[in-house]
Amino acid sequence: MTHHITNPNVQKLEAYGSGSYLASDVTVLLDIVAKDAVADVPVSQKEALIQSGQRHYSDMLTLEQAPTAMHEQLYTQALEQGTERTATDIANLAYTLHHIFQKSRNEHNVNAERSLVLVSLVRAGLPVGVLLQRALADVNSSYALPSVHYGISIIRDRGLDPVALQMILNAHPDSPIVFVDGWTGKGAIYQELAHSLEKFSDPSHANFANIFHQGAGVIPLLTLADPAGVAWLAASIDDWLIPSGLLNSTVSGLISRSLYTEPALGLHRSVFYDNLIEVDHSLAFTHIDAARRALAPPLQCLPTFQQPRIRQRL
Repeated sequence: MTHHITNPNVQKLEAYGSGSYLASDVTVLLDIVAKDAVADVPVSQKEALIQSGQRHYSDMLTLEQAPTAMHEQLYTQALEQGTERTATDIANLAYTLHHIFQKSRNEHNVNAERSLVLVSLVRAGLPVGVLLQRALADVNSSYALPSVHYGISIIRDRGLDPVALQMILNAHPDSPIVFVDGWTGKGAIYQELAHSLEKFSDPSHANFANIFHQGAGVIPLLTLADPAGVAWLAASIDDWLIPSGLLNSTVSGLISRSLYTEPALGLHRSVFYDNLIEVDHSLAFTHIDAARRALAPPLQCLPTFQQPRIRQRL
């Protein structure tokens, strides 16, 4: 079940594409440009330009080719081994979000226009966000929750796309936002996200409550795995092989890595790889949702954290 929103600003946002996902899965706020409008820079040349400081990585793109047979085999093996764990993690995350936000909805007697807003970080967050959106939309579950799902760009050294974020804030002025990623790695994207959200951290800011609804300074980042120990909510801190981490666009809606655009000029850009449709696993990956629906209770209400708890390594 999709929770429909009547806000005209939302309808405008829904005019954007969903990559190779269903329109009910996600709205991707990227400026999709044609492949022939982007310079295809070979990896060796790109690395030389980055290392020399002549270009930033987000100014260039090496167009993707179809995954090799080895990559396909590794992905298939990881999917076979990780389907049940991923399904369980998604269910527990949805259950926890329901516990947190449905309680708030009941206390404030809010309507559907205050749906939880999931904002996936393109690209690694997209497969997780889509599964989570489907879980929250499952009215037959114990954790159904009105929600909407967007995908937006974040780029190291250049931050979260401010144009896309403002579009969401304008469309959902009374809704809490949760940012979604696949895993935290060493925590670099968390730091980039935190830096991008600094301007909203003043309690007097009009959008403070949209982002800092869990307390001042708490960045509402959700991940499947949080080995860096920085996420507000994560299914685990384990550094495990998440299946979607083995492929690029062909498990992320056929969307390329994002290209930077100056805010005055619009949204960050991306390419849609229509030439890879025959090898796309994006919708097939969401079949993990069937495994989630087949899970037997009980579910686990996961802990949330008020601040980064970066793990110390020897």
